[in-house]
Amino acid sequence: MTLTTVFQEPFAVANFISTSEYVIIMQAEIQVTDPFSKVWWQSIKTAHDQLHSAFVHGWCFMYLHTLFTHKYMMQLQDLFFQRPIHVLRESTSGLLDDIMREVQTAYPLEPNRLKLVRGLGQKELAWAQHHLVKPDRVQWFMDYFKNFVMRIKDPTDIALIYEYIDTNVKNQLLNFLSLPIPAIQNATWTMGEDILSRFERYEQEWRSEQRGDLRYLWSEKVEPMAVDHWPMDAHGIARIEQRILQNPNWLAYWERFDWTSWQWLTCRYWYDKHNQKVAFYEVPCIAYHNSAVVPDRTSVTYDLKSQSWDPAHGLTRHYNGQLTQVIMPSAIHLIKSWIKKNLTGQNLEYLNGRYYVRFGRWREDERSKNWLASKIEGQDVWELGVSAYHADWDIDEQRWNIADGINYDTINGTMNSLISDPNKQIYLIQGRELPTDGEDGEPLLKDVKLVKVLDVKDICFPGVFDPRQDELRESK
Repeated sequence: MTLTTVFQEPFAVANFISTSEYVIIMQAEIQVTDPFSKVWWQSIKTAHDQLHSAFVHGWCFMYLHTLFTHKYMMQLQDLFFQRPIHVLRESTSGLLDDIMREVQTAYPLEPNRLKLVRGLGQKELAWAQHHLVKPDRVQWFMDYFKNFVMRIKDPTDIALIYEYIDTNVKNQLLNFLSLPIPAIQNATWTMGEDILSRFERYEQEWRSEQRGDLRYLWSEKVEPMAVDHWPMDAHGIARIEQRILQNPNWLAYWERFDWTSWQWLTCRYWYDKHNQKVAFYEVPCIAYHNSAVVPDRTSVTYDLKSQSWDPAHGLTRHYNGQLTQVIMPSAIHLIKSWIKKNLTGQNLEYLNGRYYVRFGRWREDERSKNWLASKIEGQDVWELGVSAYHADWDIDEQRWNIADGINYDTINGTMNSLISDPNKQIYLIQGRELPTDGEDGEPLLKDVKLVKVLDVKDICFPGVFDPRQDELRESK
C-alpha cells in the first residue's frame, strides 16, 4: 500500500460521504496498542471533531501511514472503503419508497403497475448506488426513473423502461463519468435537469480545448478507420464516434465545410415555410467502404408537421439495399437541440406567419401617401392601401429582415426618415395584402392589425445597413 493510494482514495470517498457519516466511521473501534500511535490517533479524532472537513481525513491518513503498522492501515482501509458505501446505501434506500408512494397516489387502482415499478426500481437503485455512488447522483437517477414510470399510461409498457434506461441513459452516464473532466467529476446533479446535455457540452468544450486550432490540418489526408463489422448498432456507432472525436484529421475535414463546432450548430440550413420542413447541409457523417469508415457529408431534413425526419433525407443512406452512410450521433443531437430551441413557440409562429413592418402610424382610411410621387406630381398621391414591407424572421439574429423587395431608393428614404425623425414609431403588423403593389414596389395592406411596436434594432437590411452596428439613432 503506497502513500498515494492511502492519501488519495479517502478524498474520493470524501466527495460523497457527509460529515455525519464520517463521524460514524471515525468512532468505530480500532485496536491501537502502541502508546505513541494511540496519542496520534486521539489527536486526529479531536482535529476531525473540530474541523469536520474531508481535508482532515487526508491529513489523518498521511500521518497514520507513517505511524501505524501495516495491520492497522488495513483495518482503516476496510473502514473507509467498505463502511462508507454501506452508510451511503442506508441514506438513499428510502428513495424507492418515496417513488412507490407517488406511483400509488397517481395510480391507486393499478396493483400490477406497483409490482412492476418496485421490481424495476430495486434493480435501478442497486445499480445507481453501485455505479453513481454520490447521493445527488443517485437521487437524480431515481427521479429520472420515476418520471418515466409516471408518464407511461399502459402498465404493460413499463418493462420497456428498464431496457431503454439500460441501453441509453446508463451507458451515457458511465461514459461521461469515465472522462477526466473536472467539470463533470465535480458537478452537482439537480433533479429534473438534463444532465446528459450538460455533460455533453462539457465534453465538447474539453475536447475542443484539447484539439486547439485545426486549420493546419485542412489539407491533410484523412485515413480510413477500420471497423470489425457493418452495419453497426447504436452502441457501435457511439463507440466509434468517441474515437472519431479524438481524431484531429477527421474533425479538420468537417471543419473545412463549415462544421466548425461540436458545441453549437454552424452548418447552413433552410426553412421551407410552405411545407414546414427544415433542411441542414454539410452534416458530418461516416461512410462505409472496404471494411472501414471514412468521413463524409450529407444533408438531412426534419418535418415539423410529423415531428420526424424526412424519409428521403433522413439519418442514414442506403444503396442497393445496403447501409452506406450514418450521420454522427453528436451532429444529430446538435440539430435536435437547435430545432427544439428555434423551431417552437414564438419563433415558429413568426416563421410560419406573414408579417410586415410599417414605419409610422397609418391612417384610419388605411391609405398611405406616396411622398416622392406627390412631390413629382405637385399634388397628393395616395396608395390604395397601407404601405409596408415584407418582414422575414431571422432566427439566428432574432430580428426582422425587411430587405425583400425594397429598392435602394426606398432604403435610402427609410434611413433618412429614421435619422430625421427619432420619434417615428416602427410597427410589426399583419393584414390582407392587395394584389396591386405600391408605387415603390412595396406591398399594400388592408385590415391592418398591430402585432407589436419594434425598436430600430429589431429590424435589418442585410448587406445594406445593420442598425445594431450602424448608429442610425439611439435605441429606446
